[in-house]
Amino acid sequence: ETIQLFIPGRAGMIKDVWIDFSGFMTGFILVTVVRKLRA
Repeated sequence: ETIQLFIPGRAGMIKDVWIDFSGFMTGFILVTVVRKLRA
């Protein structure tokens, strides 16, 4: 999000940070569950 502060027409918003974080956590949880199911 930091780089968006330097791109014209884009802004780093705290909402975007939360969206990115929730996407990361969803992916992390899915990978963890799949690995445990395969073990």
